[in-house]
Amino acid sequence: MRVLNEFRPRDGGADIFLAGDGKDPSWMMLRWSEADQRLSGYLGGPSGDGLPTVRPVIMGGALVRPDTVGSVGLWSFLAASNLRAAIEGAKVRAGLSSQVNAWEAFLSGGPGDASAGRADDDPEVILLGRDQAGWMIANRLVKDRGGDLTPIRNPALRVGMPVSGFESARIRAAVSSVFKAIPKTAPGDIEAARTALAAVERPSARAVHWYASATGEAARDRMQAAASFPVLAGMIADNPILARAVDSREPLQPLIIERTGLGKGALKRLSQLKVGLPVGRLFNEGEEARGEDALGVNRLRRFTVSGEVSLDLALKHLSDLPPDRVPQDDRSWRIFHDILAGCAIPLENGLGVPVAKTLSACKGDWVAFHAALAKAADFEPAAYDRRAIALTTIDAMEAVEDFSRTAVIPLALSSIESTAEEIPEVSNEFFAAATGVASRVFLGEAKNVAAGVMELARRYASRIPALNAATGYAVDDGAALTGRFERYGVESFPRLADNFHASNGCVVRPLMNFGLMRLESERLNHCVGRLYLSKAFQANCHIFSVQSPDGKESYSTIELSAIRGETETEARQNFTVVQHRSKGNGDPSADAAAACAEWLGTIRNGAAWINFEELTAWREHVRAQGLGKEKNHAHVVTWKGVIGMEWREPERRQAAWEEWRYIIGGSFGKSPSVEVLFRDKGARDLVAAMSPKAAAILMERARQPRPALEEAAEPEPAAPAP
Repeated sequence: MRVLNEFRPRDGGADIFLAGDGKDPSWMMLRWSEADQRLSGYLGGPSGDGLPTVRPVIMGGALVRPDTVGSVGLWSFLAASNLRAAIEGAKVRAGLSSQVNAWEAFLSGGPGDASAGRADDDPEVILLGRDQAGWMIANRLVKDRGGDLTPIRNPALRVGMPVSGFESARIRAAVSSVFKAIPKTAPGDIEAARTALAAVERPSARAVHWYASATGEAARDRMQAAASFPVLAGMIADNPILARAVDSREPLQPLIIERTGLGKGALKRLSQLKVGLPVGRLFNEGEEARGEDALGVNRLRRFTVSGEVSLDLALKHLSDLPPDRVPQDDRSWRIFHDILAGCAIPLENGLGVPVAKTLSACKGDWVAFHAALAKAADFEPAAYDRRAIALTTIDAMEAVEDFSRTAVIPLALSSIESTAEEIPEVSNEFFAAATGVASRVFLGEAKNVAAGVMELARRYASRIPALNAATGYAVDDGAALTGRFERYGVESFPRLADNFHASNGCVVRPLMNFGLMRLESERLNHCVGRLYLSKAFQANCHIFSVQSPDGKESYSTIELSAIRGETETEARQNFTVVQHRSKGNGDPSADAAAACAEWLGTIRNGAAWINFEELTAWREHVRAQGLGKEKNHAHVVTWKGVIGMEWREPERRQAAWEEWRYIIGGSFGKSPSVEVLFRDKGARDLVAAMSPKAAAILMERARQPRPALEEAAEPEPAAPAP
């Protein structure tokens, strides 16, 4: 099969259309932006008698150049559509349809040989010229297996979730105007489909076609089914059993009950709903969670959540609740979704809190439940949407992690050290156990887990600066590099580039040691001097500061991506600004942004020197020595490096505990000693798991008589006899 293509230049790029030359083939519509070095568009498959499933596609990077954009587009079509490719004239293994045909021929008494054949004769294989194939092989986009080419996964190519069926129809119409092989026929009564699917945010192509293509009694029956269960209209169309039941006029309710797990009462409440659930992630894949907390501070989080819940998953969790918890009005339906997506599911995934436990506290009044959570988080209910709920939940999860790292584990380690037993090696098992202790301390047996989480997040957010000061920063002094890079010690690393003096007077300076990164955090009140130490040490990013000419003032901080590419030229083109933040993680000023843009331009065009060879060797050396392995963005795999504080200092542990007391509150927070955590059996079990001998010694100590001063204390009077 050959690929038809249409290349239409336009200002700043081109529109590119690709399609197979067979009947009803796969196709792709792309727009090339030369300035962004990016191809973006849509991929569609064969439509058969209905609508094709269409997915968004993005391909970026240094390969997307004017001289290569056509080949990159062709490879994107090949890789995204999962089609096979071969060099023209080569012998290739038979495709699936060829194997099926051969099997049928064998059953009919024919030869049935489908082991291999010429690529030119196989309708499932895209034919590439030798020059095209050679370029893809040279750029590691395909693997050559004797003329049979297999696409190699490239992270620069991203294929998204299917778009709405209505959008599929619109996009296919645009492609069909270019290629005659793409069906032009409309799906039927598209307005009827819009009416039926009004309560479905992103109906599938199948669902749109099912409602739009019906005529006569079938159309009336399908529209009636959609009107009876508006939010389930897409599910009815997509599920073959439910769809057949509608067309054959069988009872639909029993089948929906079986499909969803909801009872009659719950299903009756659900039938009142007329708005669909939101679709799409809160944060794109790879994007860090950023937004304002209850104090109005706009900052980045260490964790992120999708904030996306499918209808099937939402119904599954509803089926685990009593029927009277099922929303029966549109406002409650949306609130249920936002709390489920932004709080309940992240808590189950991150802390092991069952979704049903979080949701059951609503007691059937979702509006009041939402208002209570907003109050606990110190938000106005109107502003407490899915994103705010998710960010607050992330804050609480970070609080639990920080508490396990700076209170629970230091307590366990110092207790073991007090017995003179050996300190165990770092293990994820211990961190998991410490997180369990932290979760129980914070949430305990709370009946309203979500409200407890929101209040925890509010308290934690207000104490982050004080916690950072109390815990301090720590790295392992015994992790020095050896050999060629010994001069860097344990807190320094090679710079990517020299200082750059921008035309507006700003200076972009590399932060090439932990001291400079910590100073940057102090100046701008953000986390680069703590959470990015390991990443910078490993050269997985490069940190720069936009400063005053004398270097006494920092205006903003730049995170530049890591070196990508085997040559310096490739690396220069692949550099991107991952993030650029000013004080409190705010947006940079116009001058700082201009200095950053001017500086990045000199990096990309070769006007500025970059330390390509040394940094490439540095990364390999660090990996070979096993240094800089990440755990919560710490520096090295030792307890001191991993938890980010000097746990052997009693003053440091106590300073951290004083801050946590305020955040915890309750009976634990009242104690002046962190040893109160041993009330939790999990804390005692953690010590036993880390060092059984130390745990035995500590248990024996606990059995010893109290000090004489306590023994001499006057006993409490005995209770009167009955």
